[in-house]
Amino acid sequence: MMRGLISGLAVLALMSCGEFDAGYERGFKQSFQSKFVASCKDAAVRKGAKPEKAESYCGCTAKQIAEKHSAAEIKKIMATEDNPELDAAVKSCLK
Repeated sequence: MMRGLISGLAVLALMSCGEFDAGYERGFKQSFQSKFVASCKDAAVRKGAKPEKAESYCGCTAKQIAEKHSAAEIKKIMATEDNPELDAAVKSCLK
């Protein structure tokens, strides 16, 4: 009986970790997209882009990155000046 209780608690703990990880990923990606779009749009508008066009382009780029990469990968991508993943997302959204 005690062994079954301990096994059940262990399974619950592991499920909670998985749910936490999934929640962290979702939250991180939502925050990343929101901040990326705001920063990207601001920079594009300062350089002469129309706000609607800038928001569409920046939103597309953020979505591409968030859909294809984990939170850890996004952190690395955004910390690197020259990054092929970001370049690919940008090119994809310019079409």
